[in-house]
Amino acid sequence: MYEAARVDGANVLQEFWHITLPMLKPALAIALLLRSMDLMRYFTKIFITTGGGPANATKIIGFFVYEQSLRFYNLGYGSALGVGMLVVTVLLGMFFVETIMGGAGDNE
Repeated sequence: MYEAARVDGANVLQEFWHITLPMLKPALAIALLLRSMDLMRYFTKIFITTGGGPANATKIIGFFVYEQSLRFYNLGYGSALGVGMLVVTVLLGMFFVETIMGGAGDNE
């Protein structure tokens, strides 16, 4: 494909934009999806190192779910927050599949 693009008169930037980047889209989408899901579950390192940090500086949603559920025994609210995290993670996954990969998984 690169040789055909050079024959057609494409420069390096056009080769990257129209050949290389579309070929890398599935790998980039999977990497971004996994990293964004990891950010939602980044609990253990914060819990071990800072415990929420000075003045809640490093408190993330996962740590807040833990506190509400297991520290303050507010199990209903903690469960609702956990389900909310699940919904956000699923929506992020759908966003990455639809926008970055262009709906490549659709059989239409």
